[in-house]
Parts: sequence; structure tokens; C-alpha cells
Amino acid sequence: MLELADEGNRLVYNQQSVVKKEISLRLIFCFGLVCLILGTACTPSRGIQTFKLISASELALLGTPSDKYRDVLNPDDYKLNISDELDIKIEGHDDFNQTVKVRPDGQITLPLIGDIKAKSKSTDELKAEITRRYRLLSMPEVDSSATAHKEYLITVNDELALKFPYHNNMDQTVKVRPDGRISLSMIGSVVAEGRTPSFLNKDINRRYQKYLKKPNATLIVNQFSTMRYRLSDNPKIAGLENVRASVIVKATEGLEVFVGGNVLKPGVIHYRKTLTAMTAIIEAGGGVAGAKMGNVVVVREHAGQPFVATLDLASEFLPEQPTHDVALRPHDIIIVPNTKIDRIGDFMEDLVRVIPPIQNSTFAFFYGL
Repeated sequence: MLELADEGNRLVYNQQSVVKKEISLRLIFCFGLVCLILGTACTPSRGIQTFKLISASELALLGTPSDKYRDVLNPDDYKLNISDELDIKIEGHDDFNQTVKVRPDGQITLPLIGDIKAKSKSTDELKAEITRRYRLLSMPEVDSSATAHKEYLITVNDELALKFPYHNNMDQTVKVRPDGRISLSMIGSVVAEGRTPSFLNKDINRRYQKYLKKPNATLIVNQFSTMRYRLSDNPKIAGLENVRASVIVKATEGLEVFVGGNVLKPGVIHYRKTLTAMTAIIEAGGGVAGAKMGNVVVVREHAGQPFVATLDLASEFLPEQPTHDVALRPHDIIIVPNTKIDRIGDFMEDLVRVIPPIQNSTFAFFYGL
């Protein structure tokens, strides 16, 4: 009987151990699931940046005239933005004139000086930077001895004369072709563009040694078509010491907001100063069946950080209720959900539905979509 009792106790103990293990595993699983849910709720979906939840009143304080869109309210202080089209003109150097668009990285590219940041600058600020960069191309080195190394750089359309003191019948006058080469008798095509006259002269004599005992040819630049030269291995341009640039805004970026979710006509709406969340939804056709107007979500980028707030627009027109509508700013995203949003995860599910239509727009740049 004692053995049976011991066996029964062991069986009960084993069963209790199994139950405890199962409970532990379940707890671990639940803890992992909670972490996963929290991670999903706080982690951006499809590459969107980590955003911060704020109240409707806090949202109204973001995007005031002191931010990067103050130019919308004060056109006299316009700041360049992505997709703005600019006419850049360089006085006395028409070959440098360009019509460019501000790229998504906020920069433009100009001949010889490369990339320049344009976004958030005024036209005067950009003009001053372009002028400074071009003038640098003609500034001499600090070391005055460097002037001894100043050499002209041959370019397309330059006219070159080749004189042979011992072979007068070989004298030639040629022009640099559009491909940057010249054609000479006996030796054929030779690269000339971007080379100094002394370097090209040596190369030509070396090639002619195969056919002439003493070439000793002299290269003369009869006509030049550029102001480029080399100073201590650095490319420079003469005549830019007092150059001036001008920047003309040919076309500005179309400032927009996006309305998605449970509205009749989801999509882009052109921004204007009087646009609010409610008027934007109305312009998108209003909410459709199932739209939760009491939980409208607004996403706004400010200082590189996306902020999210929910608005109660269901009670907007009841006089006894305080207003929760807010004035919109360029690139705001408004989402009308089909369920009440009580947690971030619910919002992310609705956001994922509206992301695809805006992935190829300027919204993608501001929110990292």
C-alpha cells in the first residue's frame, strides 16, 4: 500500500511539473507575443519613421509660420523646396546657364561646381552660394609660386597649329573635334581635350618619332574657346573673379495634403492656407459608410519627426462641443479609419492601406515611406 501511495505521489508530482512547465512556456509565449505586438505598434511599417503620438491641441502648435513653410504665408520670404524648377544664369558665361529641379535630396547640380544644397534656402542665399563657388574656380592658390604652373586646358573648337622646323611639309592647322580629338597626318586621331598644350606637344612628338627622325614639332594654340586652365593640378577658370549668378524660380512645388481611408475620393488635395482636416475630408467626398469621424488621424512631419494626433470630427458642428478641427500644413496625411483607434497598432493597420498610393510622391521623402 505504501508503494502504491508513493507511486501515486510521484505521478501527481510529475503531473504538477508538466503543468508548471506548460504554464511557464505559455507565459514565455505570451510575453514574446506582447513584445511582438508592442514592437509592431511602435515600429514603423514599410519604412515609415518612428512617430510620436500627440494631442490635437499639440498638433495645432506644429507647423506655425515660424517653420519651414512660413513662405506659404509670407511669399516675400520664399524658401526653395523639393521639385522647385530654377533658372540659373551666370553673367558672361552662357555655357554655364542651367534649368534645374531641386532633387528629393534637396540639392541641384551645376557645371564644374557640382552639387549645391538648395532646399530651405532663399533665392538670394542660393545665388550668393553659387557666385561664391564659381569665383573660387578662378582664385589663385595661397602659394604665390603656384602661378608658375598655370597652364591652359585645351577644349572642343580650339584651333591648334603644329609647326615642324625640319619638315615644313608636315605643318598642320586643326580644330579640336566635338569628341575632343584632333586628326593629324600619319599618326591619325589624338586626344586633345582636357590636356595642356605642353603635354599634348610631347605626346605628338613621341608619336611622330615612329615616322620622323627629329620631329621637334611645336604646338601653338591659334584660337581658344574656353577660359579653363590648370593651376598646380587644380582646374580653374579665368574671368570668374567678379562673376555674378542669378536664380529665378521658374515653377514652385505643388504643395499638397493626402486624404485616405474611408472617404469617397481618397487622394491628393492642393494645399491652401485655409485648409483644415474637416474641409480636406469634405473635398475628398466626405466619409463613407463605416467611417469613424470621431477618430480621424493626422500625420505631420516637423523637424524631421512624424507626429500623429487623432481628431474628433464627429462632434465638430455641435455647439456645446469644443472644436477639434486643425489647420493643415503641406504634406499632412489625413486618414479616416473604419474602426475606433485605441492603440498604435490599429492606426498602423489603417496607415498601411494608404501608403501605396503615396510611395512615389514627395510624401515618401518627408515620411521615409
